[in-house]
Amino acid sequence: MKNVQIKKIILISIGIISLYCIACKDKKVEPLNTSNIILRDKPLKTLKSCIEGKWQMHYSDGGFTGDSIEYQNTYVEFIFNYPNKDTIKWYNDTLTYANGLINFNYEISKNLDYVYMMTFVYLPNVTQYLFANKIVNDTLIIEENYADGFTYYLTKIK
Repeated sequence: MKNVQIKKIILISIGIISLYCIACKDKKVEPLNTSNIILRDKPLKTLKSCIEGKWQMHYSDGGFTGDSIEYQNTYVEFIFNYPNKDTIKWYNDTLTYANGLINFNYEISKNLDYVYMMTFVYLPNVTQYLFANKIVNDTLIIEENYADGFTYYLTKIK
């Protein structure tokens, strides 16, 4: 009688352990699709991984008059490989607009939502406030945090 009860307990225990192992099996996580992604609501780690690298700026629009400006040979590099020493380099063939530290602060944007605001020194000694809005069809869209600010359109250099 005791052997039968012990066998039942062992079989039930094996069954419970098996179900637990099946339920806890690693689920395959699909890689993040960064060719079309909203960035303004993502955690900082995700945001940085999506924008890190060298980008070519093609044009911007906005300002008081809603102008569109085309850029030739203008690049922005986001470098996040140093803890607490994130850097940005914004330049073209003849001028460097920014080359130094970039900070990320969780703040309210012009759209009245919380975003990671990028702040850095921009030529000539002006603090720039930008946030990464989204990537659409591989085009990074970053915006100045002003009601009449510019929106910049960039593609990644592979």
